[in-house]
Amino acid sequence: MKRTSAILILLTAVAVGLGCGTESDGDDNGGFPDIVISVDYGDQNDTVNHPDNQVLPDQVIVDDFGNPIDTNQPKDTNQPKDTTQPKDNSVVPDEGGTDTNVDTCVEPTSCAFETIEGFRDNCDGTLTDTTTGLMWQQVGGDHQLSSPNDNLLKRQCNTAKSGCDNGFFLTGWRVPTIDEVRTLVRGCPAVEDGGSCPVLESCFNADNCLTAACGGCGTGNGPFEFVDGTDTYYRYIDPRFLSGENGTVYSTVMSGTNTNKTTLDSNLRFFYILNYSGKLDVLKPAQPSSEGVMFCVRDAG
Repeated sequence: MKRTSAILILLTAVAVGLGCGTESDGDDNGGFPDIVISVDYGDQNDTVNHPDNQVLPDQVIVDDFGNPIDTNQPKDTNQPKDTTQPKDNSVVPDEGGTDTNVDTCVEPTSCAFETIEGFRDNCDGTLTDTTTGLMWQQVGGDHQLSSPNDNLLKRQCNTAKSGCDNGFFLTGWRVPTIDEVRTLVRGCPAVEDGGSCPVLESCFNADNCLTAACGGCGTGNGPFEFVDGTDTYYRYIDPRFLSGENGTVYSTVMSGTNTNKTTLDSNLRFFYILNYSGKLDVLKPAQPSSEGVMFCVRDAG
């Protein structure tokens, strides 16, 4: 029994001496191989045995001058307005459009070319006054008598699509003066062209020029017969002249001649003629505005 215990103690001592010995620095060759742990510390030069876990830098976009452009920042779409710059209050004059009609038209193929009281129907949207040689639009533009300005009237005529000549609309339309509008009147001598009513393009002050002689010749005495349903009227201006909005139902033919600032009213007013009475007048101060029709005119030649 004592012999067996002695043998066990001896074997244990040998095992301890062989396996445990003194503290090793990792190079001992005592039969137990070292456990090697490879650690990559990200050294940039260590690319052979232990590749780096490299982090690629962001791509930098530069402008033409080499300055980096930040493309990752959100765009500011709510830029404040620059209110420090003065506004340009200059106003470009309105010349009333351009008289350059290039649209094509269809030449009339059938028409009576009827002439009544000297006005010939040209069957192309125009009437020619054979006594003066002036050509007129058959369909006019409607205006409030107190509101139009010179440029508005010019625009109507400069952009007019009336008449037809070799397949193109006629140009050269202009705003008629009160002198020219007076040539439309038939059957009221004082208001007709050359009559005793003093209002002219050269006499436009309503205080001085608008006299009793301009008062017309009464309702129902005109030479032009106009039938509206069961009613018959007599006008002083050819009823073939039509309102663009109201057709035959209108009463006032206006001119482009306006009265200057009068003693009672500082606004400009355009002279007109009432086709049912032949009266030549201008809108009075505080008088409700009514619609007038303006027909552009041109030389027939």
